[in-house]
Amino acid sequence: MLYSTDKRVPRIFINHSSLWKELLDEQGHHLKKAYFNNYLFLVEIVFWNTDSLFPSGKVVKMLGRGCCIETETEALKLDYSVPSEVWDAGVTACLPCLPWTIPASEYQLREDLRKDCIFTVDPATARDLDDALSITETPDGCCIVGVHIADVSYFVTPDTPLDLEARHRACTVYLVQQSFCMLPRLLSEDVCSLLPGRDRLAVSLFWKLNAQAEVLAHWSRRSVVHSCCQLSYDDAQMIIDLKTDAPLRGRVTHGEHTLEQIAASIIKLNALAAHLQAQRIKNGSLHLDFPKLDFELDKLGHPVSVQRHETCAARCMVSEFMILANATVANILRDNFPDQAFLRAHSAPEDGRLCKVASFLENYNIHIDGTSSASLLSSLDCLQKRVGSDLDSAELDLVIYYLIKPMQTARYVCPEAEYYRELKARAYKVWATRDQEGPPHENWFDFFTDSWGDQHIQALVDYLAKHGVRCTSEPMTAELLRHYSLALPMYTHFTSPIRRYADIITHRMLLSATEGTDFGISTCELSKLAEHCNRRRLLVSDAQLQSNRVFLGAFIARRGPLRVNGIVASIYDKSFDVFIPAYGLESRVNICEIPHLLSSELKDGYLLFTWKSGSSGFILLESINLKRVSEILNKKFGFCDVSQDGPVQTIIPFTQLQLECSCDLSKPHMDINVIPVVQRQEHA
Repeated sequence: MLYSTDKRVPRIFINHSSLWKELLDEQGHHLKKAYFNNYLFLVEIVFWNTDSLFPSGKVVKMLGRGCCIETETEALKLDYSVPSEVWDAGVTACLPCLPWTIPASEYQLREDLRKDCIFTVDPATARDLDDALSITETPDGCCIVGVHIADVSYFVTPDTPLDLEARHRACTVYLVQQSFCMLPRLLSEDVCSLLPGRDRLAVSLFWKLNAQAEVLAHWSRRSVVHSCCQLSYDDAQMIIDLKTDAPLRGRVTHGEHTLEQIAASIIKLNALAAHLQAQRIKNGSLHLDFPKLDFELDKLGHPVSVQRHETCAARCMVSEFMILANATVANILRDNFPDQAFLRAHSAPEDGRLCKVASFLENYNIHIDGTSSASLLSSLDCLQKRVGSDLDSAELDLVIYYLIKPMQTARYVCPEAEYYRELKARAYKVWATRDQEGPPHENWFDFFTDSWGDQHIQALVDYLAKHGVRCTSEPMTAELLRHYSLALPMYTHFTSPIRRYADIITHRMLLSATEGTDFGISTCELSKLAEHCNRRRLLVSDAQLQSNRVFLGAFIARRGPLRVNGIVASIYDKSFDVFIPAYGLESRVNICEIPHLLSSELKDGYLLFTWKSGSSGFILLESINLKRVSEILNKKFGFCDVSQDGPVQTIIPFTQLQLECSCDLSKPHMDINVIPVVQRQEHA
């Protein structure tokens, strides 16, 4: 019997016939001790008898020794369907031959921007450079800002083996130590990449902006660009901080542009980006996300340090213009393809779930107004101002942790498909709750399928109208297409076609709109593509999170047990959850594993720990928030009992603990174990 690394999956009976002889003992009945509890296997569940508690399966593959980065990475690749770097012959046959040069005909069809001061700003190690920036001043005191995106759609033509493979992969997967590209590296890191000193094909967006970054006009073109310099975020940040080209001294540029010109462009772009960001925030744009980790690896690929990823003005500058580009393209697509526009929607959180969180936080003197993204942002700003007085940064991190939970996931959508989906959901609700006559159609499940037409939509509208539910297409669709966190009426992904297939779709759609050509994909087919991209994006996101956890576990194992500060997030009868801000890690603590604890009791909103006679539990860190815990208990429960001098201790959400993180490499699966630190003190 084998145990799954996924705790939701029960133990699995393994038929000996599926095991290789060298894995079995001399009797052929059991795994050899060398493999028992030390190796990871890929297992397929074959059948599950109704009278058995456990399924039966067979071993498909032995992955290797457990708690090893290579084995854990191989396992997560299988868990999350991470593609390999192997490309079949059909795909490679679609690739251009090297050395590749731009055909002469393309210069006639495109705007020649090779003499413009265009440059890239990316992570220092980036090779897939799919976006570049430029800025020029106009005589009337305005600026023309350009965002130049690699024209991947020129190389990835519809329905070729290359296109079908890119569609299947949907996006590049970035793990801690390696990436798995959506496109062959010949394209992603060479021919498509906007490398400095190379002529490259691009799709360029331009805006005429005044000094307050208000958009006066915008237009797009197919173009040929020639990047004069490749900057890292650190390079750009030093230019922003020092306001000179000093950080670039000694750097080689391509073309006629000087380092001084490039630095001046960065400074101007940063000033405009600050105005764009301020306007977004004023409109209610907010960014909620778990902390991300940056790992430093040694030559063998083992983690030697880890720290929270910090943003900077240079990253924000690039991000602002990418958001502007994506929003601009979204509006162009909606205007030209009102039913088909390939958009990125982010629905508001469900009212009930967010209200529940707000009500919970109110008990701890934390007020959250979640009526809109703007009010939520205002609430967070108020809490930020309290940090350092009656609130600390760990508590603010926990508030953000709570608020992320009810947030919905952004999705790729098409307007007509979203309208149809919403009509179906409303019709089903009416049918299930108050219609005694039957469903909207006598054959509901066959009639309302993933493929639909005007007759399906009309049937739903008529059914809902009969039951007093009015569904007007445009207002309903507009609400369904909004991007909640960016506070934008519509949004899409356009700026990363090297690593996202969705962006290739929007490129094709934009070029079809601006050049008057046929897009050639039905709304139903486009909706299926959107759902596929959504599924793949979720898988990739989970794979990246798991990769971070593997490397964090490896780092903890190499450094020995680490003591970190944590904060209680939730309490249960036999356990409680803690959040560790330093690592953005959430973990469950089993109460039975806490040493020196005699008993615990779950009261109304708090845990009461009783320590063994002769010792006093000392879990709370000295002077961190004992006063705050006392205030909360007194307000919510009408008593104050947080003295750490006796055998009783109270644990509530927002209690801050010192935790010990460890990772046992003797186990077959790398998992981080978190336990509170307890200091035993004998009574006098």
